[in-house]
Amino acid sequence: MQCCSAAKFLAELLANNVFAHVDREVKKANRDLSHLLSTMETPMSRLEVVQKKYTELLQDMKRTERDHIKAKKRGDQLQKEKDAGRTELSRVTTMKDKLEKLSRDVTKENKKLKVSRSWKFEWISKKGKSSYVNRRTSTGSKPPNLKHGKSCTIGLRGW
Repeated sequence: MQCCSAAKFLAELLANNVFAHVDREVKKANRDLSHLLSTMETPMSRLEVVQKKYTELLQDMKRTERDHIKAKKRGDQLQKEKDAGRTELSRVTTMKDKLEKLSRDVTKENKKLKVSRSWKFEWISKKGKSSYVNRRTSTGSKPPNLKHGKSCTIGLRGW
């Protein structure tokens, strides 16, 4: 809330400063015009000077309006880019958080798989009989799913 009041204060200060500057310029132009007209002798020459000054001021005003419109469009464009940047940053931050969560979940799952598969089996073929070797204990017992009397000739390492 204080930010808005500070922004309003700055806007008013800027507006007052701009209006004060404009007032000073108008007074200066009026003094110059009055001085110029006081040196003129004929009404036609005065009219020509006033018309010339009016044309110059009108051109300046039109140019200033065009510059103001361009600056306003540029400001609007910059605001749109800023909003788009904020939106993109928000989207990227959300994606990053999701990926970090996914990474943590995958890490947890990998740890679970390592624990559950910590018993790796090797099949070794010996003289037509298969034997089961537990890497952890190196015992020669048969695995529970191996049927008695069948031979295994395939070595499954790292399974």
